[in-house]
Amino acid sequence: MKRLKVLLLKPYSQADELIPPFALGYLATAIREKHDVTILDCLKEKIPPDQLGLLVSRFLLFMFPQLKNIQRLLKEFCLMR
Repeated sequence: MKRLKVLLLKPYSQADELIPPFALGYLATAIREKHDVTILDCLKEKIPPDQLGLLVSRFLLFMFPQLKNIQRLLKEFCLMR
């Protein structure tokens, strides 16, 4: 099986201020032997909800350079309409 890069994301929620993302930690531990795992806790990193989409987009473009070509093609397609 191919080794995957996995991003486990805990979105910002004021209800979770006192509880770290234990479930994501358990999941990461279970799959870390076969995959590269990163946990992103938006509360800990102080990432507000309105910036999360931009952050994930940048992460994906960094991790998967071929997405830049797809992004360019989508922009061209949208401009043609």
